[in-house]
Amino acid sequence: ALGNMYVYGKGIAKDDARAMELLRSACTAGDTGGCVYVGWMHENGRGTPKDEARAVSFYRQACDDGDTHGCKNAGFMYENGKGVTRDEARAAALYKQACDAKNAGGCFNLGNLYANGKGVAKDGARAAELYRQSCDGGEGGGCHNLGWLYMDGTGVPKSAEKAAELFKQSCDNNHLPACGSYGNMLRRGDGGLQRDVTRGRALLEKACTAGNEWSCEKLRGSP
Repeated sequence: ALGNMYVYGKGIAKDDARAMELLRSACTAGDTGGCVYVGWMHENGRGTPKDEARAVSFYRQACDDGDTHGCKNAGFMYENGKGVTRDEARAAALYKQACDAKNAGGCFNLGNLYANGKGVAKDGARAAELYRQSCDGGEGGGCHNLGWLYMDGTGVPKSAEKAAELFKQSCDNNHLPACGSYGNMLRRGDGGLQRDVTRGRALLEKACTAGNEWSCEKLRGSP
């Protein structure tokens, strides 16, 4: 915990080198969370030279010892070929390991693989199921992506009303891209919503300012 405080500067001055020293000691003592953070420090070059291969090693160590965040992070590295040869099937297996242990982020990432047919056979219904699990676990991206499946009728019955409900839920949990999706429906009066152009544009602007290009395009007048 003290190492994390040095990483984020909570109550003390940020000190990446000191953080790395403390986190490495915690990892060596069997703290899997410490191992995940050491991996993150290597991945991002914080307190140590950037070394993605070393990051994968620490993530896998944490995963092997039962830390779901280690499994999820290792999966991300395999999915994107960071520090290892890209292996989407291996990423799917690691995400599944995390998801099966109730890691909402792992379920979300695995849902993305099923939605896009990466490392697994494309399966909209399975993607929807995984997004629902991640949404129920508090992952805003899961609620948002599930909403888009309802918009398109992919793997679930098509329902703009259900999409609007999920976009709002995700936005209320501060997942800003969902605020853009909800705002666009609000300004158009889609999904059974009472049309509110002012509020809709405000939500689109909020998402655009946060870097969501889709929301920016909607503000520029794209359909």
